[in-house]
Amino acid sequence: MTDAASVLARRPSFLKASAYAGYEPALSIGFVAVAVVLACLVLALPGRSVLTIYTQDVMVYLDGAHRLLSGEVPNRDFHTPLGPLAYVLPAIGLHVSGTLGGAMPAATVAFAVLVAPILAYVCVSRLPLALTFVVSSYLILLAVAPNNPGEPGGLISYAMFYNRFCWVALSLLFLLYIPPKKAVPSRRWNVPDIVCGTALLLVMFYMKVSYAAVGVFFMACLCLYPRTSRFAVSALALSILLIAGIELAVWHSTLAYVADIALAAKASSLVREGISSLFRAAIMNIQALLLFLLIVGICSWKGARRADLLAYAFMVGSGLVILNQNFELIQNYQSFEVITLVPAAAISICMARRRESRAELRGNPYLAAGVLIFVLAAPYMINAGYALVMHARYGLASAKASDEVESLGNIVVREKIVGDLTDADGLRALYRQGSADLQQIGVLRTLRPRQNIYQTEYVRTVRDGMDLLASDPNLAGKVLVLDLSNPFSALLNRDPPRGDSSWFHYQRTFSEQANLPPDTLFADVSVVMEPKDPVDATTSQKLISLYGRYLQSNYVQVAESTYWRALVRTR
Repeated sequence: MTDAASVLARRPSFLKASAYAGYEPALSIGFVAVAVVLACLVLALPGRSVLTIYTQDVMVYLDGAHRLLSGEVPNRDFHTPLGPLAYVLPAIGLHVSGTLGGAMPAATVAFAVLVAPILAYVCVSRLPLALTFVVSSYLILLAVAPNNPGEPGGLISYAMFYNRFCWVALSLLFLLYIPPKKAVPSRRWNVPDIVCGTALLLVMFYMKVSYAAVGVFFMACLCLYPRTSRFAVSALALSILLIAGIELAVWHSTLAYVADIALAAKASSLVREGISSLFRAAIMNIQALLLFLLIVGICSWKGARRADLLAYAFMVGSGLVILNQNFELIQNYQSFEVITLVPAAAISICMARRRESRAELRGNPYLAAGVLIFVLAAPYMINAGYALVMHARYGLASAKASDEVESLGNIVVREKIVGDLTDADGLRALYRQGSADLQQIGVLRTLRPRQNIYQTEYVRTVRDGMDLLASDPNLAGKVLVLDLSNPFSALLNRDPPRGDSSWFHYQRTFSEQANLPPDTLFADVSVVMEPKDPVDATTSQKLISLYGRYLQSNYVQVAESTYWRALVRTR
């Protein structure tokens, strides 16, 4: 017996994986259940939302939740490139919690409860216990922690939550590539795999279609591989049948959804900023990519199937493409944004274990790969865990006199970005004088990612607008805001307009070449709120440029406040 083998043989029984073999399913399910419950409790414990960034984005989902509870249907009654599930979950949260501040935590808990059985099944059927601990912790924190991947943990927000949820769904779909521990005879159907694959595809399709496109292409490729063809064909066919059934029985708006997606695609483009931005995304994440390649190298040192290597390449490449389409890349913060690296690394370890006999594994280079996957996942897990704890801390603690804190009901907004207020003052002066141009705005907004005013200042503008709308009976109608989001319908509990857009973002949801006709956008709008100090200056300026002539012909200004001009329809 070699020295290494004798050392392994002398290990205490509690250190041997075989000692836990009979208990692995129970331990895996128990760990997933406890981790989900604890994470959801920490998130929901304050009973309110805490935001330190992107408050304006969160208003998009609260407005959408209010629209659904007011009887509107996504894509039929208002335009949005997001799928209906991105509004259904906040609507469930708003209905259950009864408050706008409780809507997003409750929506997150609802998603965690929805995805937990699939995560538990994937872990039990495919992953060894050690990988279960790492991968499930990673995906649970990804689903629950109110923080965008790649941003510091102190930047707490539910903004773009649908990206985190879809990353989880796509990662679980990729993990189904691993053969089950107990192989299913070819003459039988692996029903749990088909059900899970179908559910994950539907989640992505009804939340954000770019992730669904990757998932469908991945499954189409699996249709060509004998080991996975039956599973992939069945999941795709069942998904199509269910989408058709939902369309015919409930939604009746799939074509409108496709049209809204096409409009947004025309406004943004398939590969934002071209191939060079993909290269930049890879460079920004070079450390994580090199670590992933090291894990794959260790797991492939005795050879690997070409199909497996192609699968890993697709997972990483699609992760980079989606990242490039998402907003996080603009921030240039950290290098743990390519979420698909962790599931792809876990798959490479599991596939290597399948290729080797138990005796050959005793040299165990895969132990090193297991340690490295923890190193790969740890930066995001630490960051997300910090965000989750700080959300609870800020939500439970009383604000100090020195803190910069504002509230909208039970939504607590704390300022975390520090900069020179002279910029904000200069921007306000430009807008109030009516002399702003995009070049000047671009210079003034450089110190703040995607915001021209501070978060707490934004809350003050919203409250100023609410006071203005309540001050004049002529302003009692349905409201549209010439800015990124519309907070007023939900905050004032007003009927939302129909036929408008759930949010505006220049070169993401509209552009000069791709936009809604004014007769469609303003058809059900009685009041237009024009911000003097918009949260997204470029978006506001472009909306005024595109629709200014229509507004001049059909609306007249009747009131004004520090931050807003209010226009009402004249005909």
